[in-house]
Amino acid sequence: MIWNPFYILNYEGADIVIATHALSFSFLIISTMLCIFDKMRRDTWVLSIILALVMMFIATPILLFLYFFGIPFILEACLSL
Repeated sequence: MIWNPFYILNYEGADIVIATHALSFSFLIISTMLCIFDKMRRDTWVLSIILALVMMFIATPILLFLYFFGIPFILEACLSL
């Protein structure tokens, strides 16, 4: 196995992905509550719910995959040149 300084420098790298997921979950809860109680702007809150769900189930897994597989693969390919 090739020694990669990226793993040593960023050993707690999932923290930013976990924080992003928690923030999206918080936005989902807040948007759902406001969608229930604010009937005048319900379409805006439904859009906010959809965006929070997209962030939770599409963007966050992509970030996680890129952080743990994409970036190390690119760095290893660049270092092996």
